Amino acid sequence: MSTDVKLASVVANLPWFVDGIAGNEGRAIYDLAELSRSDVVLATTVAALSWIGDGVTDTEQQALRAVHRIASDDPELARRTVGQSWFTDGIVASELEELRQIGR
Repeated sequence: MSTDVKLASVVANLPWFVDGIAGNEGRAIYDLAELSRSDVVLATTVAALSWIGDGVTDTEQQALRAVHRIASDDPELARRTVGQSWFTDGIVASELEELRQIGR
């Protein structure tokens, strides 16, 4: 199984994907696809996070964009950031600000 197929499989099995895609969730799919262009393994890791599976909020959507920006400049930094416990637990406003600072 190629990594691209793995990412597609992860996304296709998300509860909100099965139930129906809202605006933020549609944008999340786009953001994950964009991220996968530079690092498909990182995109697959992000797609498998529990807070992605629960449905994508506006804050979480902004986090996806921030990770994409970081990965565009420094893929290793993006991987380390995504591995932080505060990122895997879910994104709140203060964590989004932390992501913005990392991306600068």
